[in-house]
Amino acid sequence: MATSLASSVGTRVESASRHMLQCRVHKDRYLSWGQDNETLRRNKHQFSMTKDELVVDSASSLFPAGDHICKQPHPYPRVVTTWRGLHFAQMTIYCMLMDQDLEKYFEVLSYINTPPIWNEQVIETEQEIIENLDKVKLDEVAYPAQMIAKVSRGLLKKYKLPLHVIPDFRAMGYSVGTAYAHEYNGDTIASVMIGGLVTVQNGKYPMHTGDPVCWYVQHLEEVCFDDNGIRIAYGNGTKLLMMSLVHGDTRDKPTGKQAHSMRNSGFGDASLKDNVFLPKPFFYENHSLGDVQRTFAKCLSSAAPYEKVDIMIASQSI
Repeated sequence: MATSLASSVGTRVESASRHMLQCRVHKDRYLSWGQDNETLRRNKHQFSMTKDELVVDSASSLFPAGDHICKQPHPYPRVVTTWRGLHFAQMTIYCMLMDQDLEKYFEVLSYINTPPIWNEQVIETEQEIIENLDKVKLDEVAYPAQMIAKVSRGLLKKYKLPLHVIPDFRAMGYSVGTAYAHEYNGDTIASVMIGGLVTVQNGKYPMHTGDPVCWYVQHLEEVCFDDNGIRIAYGNGTKLLMMSLVHGDTRDKPTGKQAHSMRNSGFGDASLKDNVFLPKPFFYENHSLGDVQRTFAKCLSSAAPYEKVDIMIASQSI
């Protein structure tokens, strides 16, 4: 496989015409995830927005009725570059929703958001999850939205976690400056490139010239894709996510050369930046509504996993 331009000649691809937008690191969102001001101040690099990081808007909520943060008016888009602080069970529910097609997405969302479901029997033990998953065939298209909702509610109830803090993440672009979550550490606003050519850190999956580019949740969502980045057969990703939950947070981290590449980019090290969002190729095969919504760029040159890759950001026209 041909390597990217940055890996081949040690340079970067950047366009003269770049669309920029000023964005503020969303401190209130981090606080809603259980972080405190002192944690944000002391661990400034873990919550900061630095150059070449994929930036996503977190001002919107999947469940806005109970989220006062999404109702706050702001002069700048409120963004994050990591989901550190959000419990893995809450993030898994987001990944479950990203695994649904158009019809099932809103059906599952409606079931999860229905208050009476708290009074219904929820699926929260390992045996209950296994028994219910065994009832559904791997090739069955009609995946029960009620079961997904009960598992999701059971997980939130088990860990005593709120539902409304799960954001509706939306890609903004790539940061070109540095901003911090806490104002005591420095500026909380930096420029984000929302359109143009740029060299970025690739994720776990190989990219090829002309591929549409979407993004995914590092580590946690990788069970939903095969080695090429194609979403596995509909519903199976949700099952794998459910099964991973019964064993707790068991995400696989990059090793060897991949880990070295990630650390050189400032990712993959818990003391620096972890739990980030990474790009991947978009495939129409087995695609979900979440894959379509998260497509934001076009690949300009091939790149192996965890190499640098050249992309054209076009989120403002999608």
